[in-house]
Amino acid sequence: MVYLDLEILIRNGRVVDGTGNQWFRANIGVSEGVIIKVSRLHLSDGDRVIDAEGLVVCPGFIDCHTHSDGTIFEHPRCESAVRQGITSQVTGECGSGLAPMSESYREEARKILQRHSRKPEEVVVNWLTLEEWRSQLERQGIGTNIIPLAGHQTIRRSVLHPNKWNQLYMPNEKEIEMMKELTSSAMEDLELKLGCEKLRRLLEA
Repeated sequence: MVYLDLEILIRNGRVVDGTGNQWFRANIGVSEGVIIKVSRLHLSDGDRVIDAEGLVVCPGFIDCHTHSDGTIFEHPRCESAVRQGITSQVTGECGSGLAPMSESYREEARKILQRHSRKPEEVVVNWLTLEEWRSQLERQGIGTNIIPLAGHQTIRRSVLHPNKWNQLYMPNEKEIEMMKELTSSAMEDLELKLGCEKLRRLLEA
C-alpha cells in the first residue's frame, strides 16, 4: 500500500502512456489536477475513486483538424471533443482562422460565426488580433486546449476587396505588406518572434 493524499484515485485501469509501450495495469493518483503517481501497487483511496476495470487510461488526444473556433464561444465546454478523449484542438484550419483580421473584415467574420450559431442575433466579434481572441477565450473559460492557426484565407480577405477574394488575383506590393503585417502580429502574439523574423526574410527573398 502506498499512502498519498489524493483527490482522485483511478483504480485498475489499462494504462497506455503514449510512448508506444504495451499497456499495463496500474493505479493513478491525482492531486490538485496533476497526476502525482502511477503505480502497479495499491494506492490509498482518494476523495473520489474511479474504478477503471476493463477501461483504457491514456493521455488526451490532439485533434489536428477542427473548426471549433466557429463554435467555441457558444459551446465553451467543448463536450463533443472531451467525450471523445480530445483535450487539445487545432483551430483555424483550411485558412479560415478568426484572427488576426482587419477592421474591414470584422463584419464578414461575424456572418461566418452566425452561420454556426443557434442565436445568430447575439453573435459579437469584439477582437481583431490573435491576442485579443485568446484573451476572450481565457475570460470565458474553455474545456480543451486550443492551438490556433493564423488563417491565410482570413489574412488575404482582410486586405483585399470582396470582389477579389475568390479571383485569381495577384496582390500588389502594398497589399502584400499589409498581409505580412497581419501574419507578423499573429506570430508575435504566439511569442514566435524568431519564426516571425525568419518568415519576413523568406517573404522578402
